[in-house]
Parts: sequence; structure tokens; C-alpha cells
Amino acid sequence: MDYSPSGVTIKLWLGWLGQLEYKRQFEVDEITHTGNPAVLSITARSADFKGDLKKKREQSYHLVKLGDLLTTLAKRNNLVPAIEQQLADKFIDHLDQTNESDLNLITRLGQRYGALHSIKAGRLLFKLAGRGDTVGGSEIPAVTLKRSHGDNHTFTQTDRAKPTTPAFRQTGTASATQHSKR
Repeated sequence: MDYSPSGVTIKLWLGWLGQLEYKRQFEVDEITHTGNPAVLSITARSADFKGDLKKKREQSYHLVKLGDLLTTLAKRNNLVPAIEQQLADKFIDHLDQTNESDLNLITRLGQRYGALHSIKAGRLLFKLAGRGDTVGGSEIPAVTLKRSHGDNHTFTQTDRAKPTTPAFRQTGTASATQHSKR
């Protein structure tokens, strides 16, 4: 069996009792086989992170609206922009993209403007955070998930040591010696 994930796209349908609903397609970027028993784990992303999205660039943007800038980034990466109008109208005097990928710039803009940002189904989504609606303004209905709705779960908690600050640092030619009393 060929386990190569290169160039593989999978489509996802979810449903119950024969009522399937198409969700979106994903780019496979990792396959893991473990055993015994044999388990094949496939990891796929909603965006192709092997393309130019992560390529570092040098570019400056002057006197541009946020929506126009995001549309430029989306089109450069073969994405369809889906930008909330309130954000699209924001004006940017000057912005530098210095040794930075388009993906990182999108993240930085999302943080600066308090926006949720994601790439899904070939679309660059960019909307204000904290509201239960879509980019187009439609309300997202609330859903209550109960333990009985699933048949399996995993919980992981990691306990890492807190970073320590050294009691002594040497810089330049300065040095220190510790003396103990006996």
C-alpha cells in the first residue's frame, strides 16, 4: 500500500442515518501507521501549507484598505476572500511585510484588528471575533454537545516545568565567585 500523502485531497461528508452533508475538502499532509492492532491515522488541513502561503516575502503596502490588502493576499494564494465589510473598510496608512509569509501577515492583521481569520474550503475568512455569526452576517445557531453524543474522547494535560531564571549571568569580562561559609 502506498502511504504517500503528496498531492492527495480528501472530501468530508458528515451525517446520520443516511443524511450526509458535504463539509469541505482537505489536503493530506501526514499519514501515520501504528500497530498492533493496525491503525492508519491521516492528518489533513483545510489549506495547502506546502504552497506559497508560507513563503517569506518583502513588500510594503501604502494607503490601502484592509479588505483590498486581504484580497491581494487571498488571490496571490489562489483563495477566495471572504472579509467582513466592517473590517474591509479599515484604512491602513503603511504596512511592511518584511521577511514574513502571507500566512503570518494574515495572522498579524487578525490580531491587530481583533479578527478571526482562517482558511477553509479555498476561502480566506476574516471577521470580527466574539460574535456568533458568519462573515456574511448570518447567525450561527448554538449547539449543546453532551458526552452521550460521542463514543470516544481523549483528554491531555501537560505539566511542564516553569522556566527558571539563572541566579548569575556572565556578560563581557565580568565574573562572579560564590563563597560559602562553613
